[in-house]
Amino acid sequence: REWRKRFNGPEPARFWRTFSGIDDTSTRLAREFLNTYIDTENFPLRELPNTTSSELAKVLENSYRAVNIAFMYEWTLLAERIGINLFDVVESIRVSVIRVRWCKHV
Repeated sequence: REWRKRFNGPEPARFWRTFSGIDDTSTRLAREFLNTYIDTENFPLRELPNTTSSELAKVLENSYRAVNIAFMYEWTLLAERIGINLFDVVESIRVSVIRVRWCKHV
């Protein structure tokens, strides 16, 4: 954990992790390894039953991120074209009462 003191980028220890192994031994070793640098108290590990599930989770997460980036890029182009500051619009919906109520129920 000493390297964390020298790490200058976003700290990878502060993100949720999904993992699996090909058998009980590899699953145990993966958990032990991840526990050495993940802040599992605040970001618990999620164990999936097999490596195919774990890989699917990775692909789904990356796809979700890519779609959101592309989606916001398209909205940025539209906003620029019609002279609207998209950051103001996004900030206004972040604090929306409806969104706050919905998030409390999820």
